[in-house]
Amino acid sequence: MTDISDRVFEFDGIRVEPVKFKIWRDEAELVLEPKTLSVLIYLLENRGRLIEKDELLNAIWHNTFVTENAMAREIAKLRKALGDDAKESRYIQTVHTKGYRFVAEVSECGSNGHGELTPVYIQTDLSGRPTSAVLGREQGDSLPKAYRTGGYSFRRLILLFALVVTALGTTVFLATRYVNNRSPHRVESIAVLPFSAENITPDQEYITDGISDELINSLAAVREIRVVSRSTSSRYKDRDIDSAAIGRELRVQVVLTGKVRQVGDTLNVQVDLVDSVTGAQLWGAAFVRQAADALTVKQAIIRDLTDKLKFKLSGAEQRDLVRRDAKDPETYELYLRGRFFSQRGSGGKQQAVAIFQQAIDRDPNYAPAYVGLANDYIWLGGYGLVATNEALPKAIFAVERAIQLDDTLSEAHRARAELYDKQWRWQEKEKEMRLALELDANNPQVYLDLANHLFYYRKFGEAILHLKKIKELDPLFDPSMLATAYLYNKDRQAAIREALDSVKLRPDHTLPHSVLGWAYFKEQRFDEATTELETAAKVSNGLSPMLRDLAYCYASTGKRDEAISLLRELEKRLEVGSATGSQLAGVHFALGDKDTAFAYLEKDFSQRAGGLQNITYLEVFDDIRNDPRYSDLIRRIGLESD
Repeated sequence: MTDISDRVFEFDGIRVEPVKFKIWRDEAELVLEPKTLSVLIYLLENRGRLIEKDELLNAIWHNTFVTENAMAREIAKLRKALGDDAKESRYIQTVHTKGYRFVAEVSECGSNGHGELTPVYIQTDLSGRPTSAVLGREQGDSLPKAYRTGGYSFRRLILLFALVVTALGTTVFLATRYVNNRSPHRVESIAVLPFSAENITPDQEYITDGISDELINSLAAVREIRVVSRSTSSRYKDRDIDSAAIGRELRVQVVLTGKVRQVGDTLNVQVDLVDSVTGAQLWGAAFVRQAADALTVKQAIIRDLTDKLKFKLSGAEQRDLVRRDAKDPETYELYLRGRFFSQRGSGGKQQAVAIFQQAIDRDPNYAPAYVGLANDYIWLGGYGLVATNEALPKAIFAVERAIQLDDTLSEAHRARAELYDKQWRWQEKEKEMRLALELDANNPQVYLDLANHLFYYRKFGEAILHLKKIKELDPLFDPSMLATAYLYNKDRQAAIREALDSVKLRPDHTLPHSVLGWAYFKEQRFDEATTELETAAKVSNGLSPMLRDLAYCYASTGKRDEAISLLRELEKRLEVGSATGSQLAGVHFALGDKDTAFAYLEKDFSQRAGGLQNITYLEVFDDIRNDPRYSDLIRRIGLESD
């Protein structure tokens, strides 16, 4: 026989198990600090009677000298966690100047009614299978009180037996699932969905987004699991979709969801782990912290989650889970705010720069804040919102400092690669991108960046491999980039197939229409090509590259007047900086004016204009690749093929 009678207290849907030192509310585990939970257990064990302050101090703090304020703080934490009110106490009553009393009605599972623990024993056969449940006796003992009047009723015993059998059945069921201690199965893929917010003010929304984003970053340090990237999971923000269905759509085994609720200055975070196949909840927990302490919430979640998933983490991986966390909650909060504003357009990025700088001022050794600062300066400088001669040096300094502090940050190497791109340091850029990929092999954006870079060298076969990898990582990946790679690799049927799939997913997206236009053009299906390129220009709201492509098509199919009309529009844009010389050059090549076209390319070269490197693969330059002037220009740009 086996004693399974751990003492359990229950009240108002809350269950406390002192032996396990755990507390649940409606099957979701609450996380309390050890001292706070110890106070609750002592109050429950002595419920109904006044616990004087000295008694509680001696029981919990033993011989350690603390003031009554320390005890009062623990009581306050406990009340917040339970949802109690000091003025109208449902659970913990304050007896002025005396002490505390636990006043709620409490049931004690397994109690014999006299405060003594009455075990439940499971009768098993030789194979260890349960055959019966007996309350309060070992085999051979006399019949327990539950069978007699005046003790446990027979009905109560039957109920208890049913509960035990149910518990055993649940245990057997969980033994076949991923997260049970004895499960032979492993969780190899997970999606962390954007957390929902309740009672969160707009200026504190960064906490909700930040916790889920940082959980993704921490889980990425666990090499034995595939973690869906933030860019993929963020598509489900504020969408009312069944989490299990999302898991199946993303082809992951489990999905982690969360809800953040603020009550006064307390942050309540509920997280649930859901099986993508059955929709069953595999684990749930609630975390109660001060609103300004998102850092410890994230750390508690990641600790409990990795424990439940039974990862066999090395010491280095365990350190990596928290190694990149800030040393204090305030720095971490500033970092989360910076990340939040950085995703909200130009105005948000300018705010983010100031916030990231505050985080750095508070902790000059916090590498992630430098990465955020660098990325925002790169973006603001690229769009002319900060002067290039100001933005570029600041971005370079921030990136180099981040890598100096932590050279294992994939995001830092991605930022350095982007800066190398702007400096035309192509080989160094590729080295940084491959290092970023090695450090974060689950991030689709890294594969996409590398594929784009390989286009410069016309290494389309390798680019296709990386883009296919993205489809493995992200089943929702837009196939238009893969279609583009097939187009450049002269596999036009594959390009058309992928582009048509993309149009089905996003009919108002520019790129698939552009790919279809060029694929049809190369197949000499000129009417279809014109239709698609006109659509691309329309859905892009007349972006200059789309006007260039359409003008090239017009000029090549006898519509010279239409081509010249678009050329004049591009010339106007060039004067105000919203078009480049290479875009005009493409149209002049189609019109047969090569000298003017090369003059525009040389002007771009002298100014190191953005996008000039794209001439190595864009279709509008296919007909001049054998011109010595083209070869010389590519040599000077630094993109000669090996």
